[in-house]
Amino acid sequence: MSGNYNLEEEHNADYAKLDLSAVKIDEGQKMDNRDYAEPYAGMDKETLLRFSQTPFWLGLRMAFIVIFWAGWLALLVAVIGLTAIHPKCRPAPKLDWWQTSIIYQVYPRSFQDSNGDGLGDLPGIESKLDYLKNLGIGAIWLSPIYDSPMRDFGYDVKNFTGVWPTFGTMEDFDRLVAEIHKRDMKLIMDFIPNHSSNDSEWFQKSRSASSPNDKFYNYYVWKDCPNDQPPNNWVAVFGGSMWMNDSTRNQCYLHQFLESQPDLNLLNPYVTDELDNVLRFWLDRGVDGFRVDAISHAYEDYNWQNEIPLANTTNPMCMDTKNTLYECWNHTYTANLPGVFDIINRWRYLMDEEYYRKGKGYKFMTTEAYGDIQTTMKYYGRFQSDGANFPFNFRLLNLDRNCGGDCVHRLVDQWISGMPPGKTANWVIGNHDRKRISSKMGENFLNAVNTLLLLLPGVPTTYYGDEIGMTDLNTTALGSKYIPQDPYENGKRDPERSPMQWNTSHTAAGFSSTNNTWLPVNPNYLTINVEVQQAHDGSNLKIYKKLASLRQEKTFQYGDMRYAKKR
Repeated sequence: MSGNYNLEEEHNADYAKLDLSAVKIDEGQKMDNRDYAEPYAGMDKETLLRFSQTPFWLGLRMAFIVIFWAGWLALLVAVIGLTAIHPKCRPAPKLDWWQTSIIYQVYPRSFQDSNGDGLGDLPGIESKLDYLKNLGIGAIWLSPIYDSPMRDFGYDVKNFTGVWPTFGTMEDFDRLVAEIHKRDMKLIMDFIPNHSSNDSEWFQKSRSASSPNDKFYNYYVWKDCPNDQPPNNWVAVFGGSMWMNDSTRNQCYLHQFLESQPDLNLLNPYVTDELDNVLRFWLDRGVDGFRVDAISHAYEDYNWQNEIPLANTTNPMCMDTKNTLYECWNHTYTANLPGVFDIINRWRYLMDEEYYRKGKGYKFMTTEAYGDIQTTMKYYGRFQSDGANFPFNFRLLNLDRNCGGDCVHRLVDQWISGMPPGKTANWVIGNHDRKRISSKMGENFLNAVNTLLLLLPGVPTTYYGDEIGMTDLNTTALGSKYIPQDPYENGKRDPERSPMQWNTSHTAAGFSSTNNTWLPVNPNYLTINVEVQQAHDGSNLKIYKKLASLRQEKTFQYGDMRYAKKR
């Protein structure tokens, strides 16, 4: 024990000898004054700052600053460069003239008479071009002007390269084309490849041909009809058998329309060459396009099979299976056969290769073809081949007071949804074969229907007089003043073909200098005419013009359409 005691005593004595006053500790100073070579955890602010000023950390910090600003500047340059190379908004695709035009159908007999014979004519149309231009029309569709016996008002063609003398001369036609183009408008003609008149030179030579070696022998569709019986049960569009016995040829010829309109044989290359040359003739005179009439009837089944009645029809007139009404039969062998799509492709190629690609302007083509939506869409083209720019869309011809919002939506969407990608829609609400829209819907609905027509996406077609709300002629009320002109069902289509109502003149409402017009002027011309409506801002005509102007805005030229949702 004594040993331990002495050691402790010695330690205490050594501690007592320390001069603690010599150690000065500033507030906050640590006693550990070792010089660290690297940063360490828990170092104080001063130590941290001392390390941050070393060359290594100064260089590292500067490198980060340079990299940041260099990257930011590079990004800025890249954004500016990409913006310059690729604009924020892609330019809208260039639309052709037919895609931006309102097509206006002129029925030549009824538009304007220039010489007082009671029939419209080419000089009369020329005199009204400024009206059409001011209306906002881009293209004029001219119903047939061909030389014709006029049993079907020009759709029975006697000479495919001549003008009916009552309408004018070829010089009148050439001047009309020039004046249309001078106003930056286009001219579309009716082209009728399915049939001709039985007065045509082609038919007269064909019925007289006795040998298959004769060029004209098979220009038309001929079949034997022993005992004066037709080869099959095919029914014509205007009713009755599709076959007519010809005493000169001692065979029957096919006519899908009137007996005076024998069908051309488009399986014969001589015939298709003739039709090609008809197109060239008018294109060379400056025509900008064609509406191909009745093309769905251009080919028939060469096995000549009988057609069958429609199933589940509610038409009481169809109950007799031997009836001869066109609407009672399923036209499997006489309408929309594959050949019609091939011939449309042929004519599209002709116009593209011989005119458009040679710098002679783009040539337009539309088709008249009735059928279900799937069949109609084939006229746009098949198998990567271009067809018509569009087939006429007749869905809106079915508008009437029983067709409400859901009905209109269905009619519009059938076409919009059924179109092939990249194609252009079109809309028709009236023509020379159907009741006028003001008569079907009522005059109070005209502006609404024209709004629909002109502002839907695609190309609208207006029938002459629909811009002012012309109504069907009440032929019954006219009594003996009316003599039926249309061969179909004793004047069935006459009411929608009455003369254009230009003003309040008691002489044919300005249509002619005589009141002895081919059809009577509608008695409502005193209130429904161009002159009166041009003087009133809220008139149908003024609203039509505003809609036509609005349609030229890019929103309506390029914008998408969305349906309003049901509540």
